[in-house]
Amino acid sequence: MWSAPGPRGRLPSSARLMNCIECQKDEMETTLNKCPICFKWICNNCGNQSMGRIFCSKRCADGFFFGDEDENE
Repeated sequence: MWSAPGPRGRLPSSARLMNCIECQKDEMETTLNKCPICFKWICNNCGNQSMGRIFCSKRCADGFFFGDEDENE
């Protein structure tokens, strides 16, 4: 549930900001995207863009488009 900012304009401690897993910038500093494979938060600068989507790593991008090799065995 959303609550109004506390004293001095700060968010309550229960309202956590998401951070990029690479550069640690939060959602107030940059645009964050959630990796569609592992659901980690990544910014546009640190993310791996593939086929119009942003992933946290090349491994997640490859897994999304080419599948996991373990599934073929």
